[in-house]
Amino acid sequence: FAYSFIFGWPYAIGMVGLIVCHECGHAVVMNHYKVPFSPMVLIPFMGAVIAMKESPRSVYENAMIAFGGPVLGSCGALCLGIGGMATD
Repeated sequence: FAYSFIFGWPYAIGMVGLIVCHECGHAVVMNHYKVPFSPMVLIPFMGAVIAMKESPRSVYENAMIAFGGPVLGSCGALCLGIGGMATD
């Protein structure tokens, strides 16, 4: 809602959607490695956060959790970009 005051609703929906997509990437990987995590918290004008309730068992798992957000967020951005170019 806060993004819409400055940039308009289309930007706000896209931006918040990509933030949620990014955080879901972290959550999917944490769920895969059975690392308990908190619910997603959206912070206006800042972003979002999902906190791990326990540490991963290895550095590899920690790295995969870290990469999960950017990978899924990039896939979402690619889909939006292709959709935007197709409708332009």
